[in-house]
Amino acid sequence: MKPGRLVAVTVFCALCTNSLRSDVPFIRGDTNGDGAVDVVDACNIFAYLFGKAEAPPCGDAWDANDDGWINIADGMRIIGSCCLGGRRMPPPSGAPGNDPTSDDLG
Repeated sequence: MKPGRLVAVTVFCALCTNSLRSDVPFIRGDTNGDGAVDVVDACNIFAYLFGKAEAPPCGDAWDANDDGWINIADGMRIIGSCCLGGRRMPPPSGAPGNDPTSDDLG
């Protein structure tokens, strides 16, 4: 392998490792990273699920109900919480924090 390729692979692996870290603070349900959870965040989830958006950069933020999966229930949880006076999202919600539960989302 040429030296330049080794550097590129090393950088790529470092980026992948950092993107899967679970100790990076986030707000559950804040899919666009603007610090607020609203109907736009639910629309981002639906767009992703129906193939109109790329994979989420922070899977845990998109897992609004904290069940370890990104599915239609997450978008509905956001709508219920924001628009229909439903329950708050599981922690971390309201302010950035770390995920208190373990899953494969990262």
